Amino acid sequence: MSFRKKAGIAILILLLIGLLIPNKMIIPVQKATKNSWNSESFWFYP
Repeated sequence: MSFRKKAGIAILILLLIGLLIPNKMIIPVQKATKNSWNSESFWFYP
């Protein structure tokens, strides 16, 4: 197997591992809930 093919497989594996790790979404304001956000704003995320 060539170096480029090995490097491509390694990068693909790293990307897949990164996608499989769960990402915990946090709200950076104490006692805020997801309903505290303005749904019309640019930063809104359901």
